[in-house]
Amino acid sequence: ADWPRSVPVVSDSPALFGWLDAGAVEDFPLNGGASVRVGEADVAIFNMGNRAQWYATSGVCPHMNEPVLARGIVGDECGVPKVACPFHKKTFSLEDGSCLSGDAASIKTYDIRIVDGRVQIASRPAALGTRPMPKQTAELSAT
Repeated sequence: ADWPRSVPVVSDSPALFGWLDAGAVEDFPLNGGASVRVGEADVAIFNMGNRAQWYATSGVCPHMNEPVLARGIVGDECGVPKVACPFHKKTFSLEDGSCLSGDAASIKTYDIRIVDGRVQIASRPAALGTRPMPKQTAELSAT
C-alpha cells in the first residue's frame, strides 16, 4: 500500500523547450518504470535494460485517466517495446505512444537521453503518433 506516493518534480514550469534532469540512472528500475512530474504532467520513464534503451511517455492511462503507467508491465510485442496498464492491460508502444490493443487512444511520448549518468527528458512531448528522436544507448558526455 505505497499508493499514493510522492512523485519527484522535475520542473514546475516547462514553458521553454529544453532538457530537464529527471534523476540519476540508478534511480530508475532496470526493465521497469518510474514517475516524475513535468509541470502538470505525470511522465513515466522506462529503463529497458534488456534492450539498452530508455523511453519516456505520459504516465497517465487514457482509459482510466490515472497516473499508473510507470507501474505497468513492460515487454515486447512483435519487436515493439510496450507497457501494459496495470488496471485493464491495454498496451501502448513506448516508441510512438500508439495503443497496441486496437483502441484509438494513445499516449504522449518524450525525447530522452542519458548524459553523464543522468537521465534527461525533453520539457515538451513529441507530436502524437510520431517517434521521438532515437534513444541513446550509449552515454553522452556534457563536455
